[in-house]
Amino acid sequence: MSTELSFTDTHVHLDLIPSWREDLPALMKMGIRRFLVPDVSFSLDQADLGTAEMVFPMWGCHPAYAGTPWREPEGAMAAVGECGLEPGSSPAVEETMEASFRRQIRLASVRDLPLDLHCIRRQDRILRILEEEDFRGRAVIHGFSGSIESARRWLDRGVILGIGPLILDPRCRRLRDSLVAAGPDHILLETDAPVFRRSSPGDLLLVAECCASLLGISLEDVSRRTEATADRIFFSADHVLPA
Repeated sequence: MSTELSFTDTHVHLDLIPSWREDLPALMKMGIRRFLVPDVSFSLDQADLGTAEMVFPMWGCHPAYAGTPWREPEGAMAAVGECGLEPGSSPAVEETMEASFRRQIRLASVRDLPLDLHCIRRQDRILRILEEEDFRGRAVIHGFSGSIESARRWLDRGVILGIGPLILDPRCRRLRDSLVAAGPDHILLETDAPVFRRSSPGDLLLVAECCASLLGISLEDVSRRTEATADRIFFSADHVLPA
């Protein structure tokens, strides 16, 4: 592969991969040069992850852990997340999820940080809450798998689509159609490794190659255009702010 190619894995749980430090040199040779690591319960060891200059920790709470006591972030962070909504076991649980989500939205607004969104069957509610909270910042919906109409609604709200290894499955026609409809300037690449079907960070290259094929453009174009979007969402000037 040309050394000029560069990719960012915008959602990868390196903290769950014991060998992540040893794996970095090989991943860098593949062109995967930046890694954004989501937090799920205000517990990510940002100090440890942040010692690698190409690794950028987030801070936040996954809706499944919404009952976790709020903890103020420490150190720099690249985004707030992953946060959002999913079906809960009771109305009370869903109320707790929503309260946690709203608090994280407000933090992102105050610190001018992007949101890394998690959504399972709650797009309507998330979009409504973003509007109620008057959120006007940057955001990505991680692990997008929806229809063209769903993609349009996210994009109309300014939310970028996170495309992961699910795109590799030819049976996911709906997702592939959504990718083509969205175009290369409105997507980011991710692996969600190792959580998603035992994926690995190296799968990002497969995701990029698949997107290039489906979009009918070169791998170089996918690299250039998704990196420009990653720069705009996560790495613009004064973007990664100290706590």
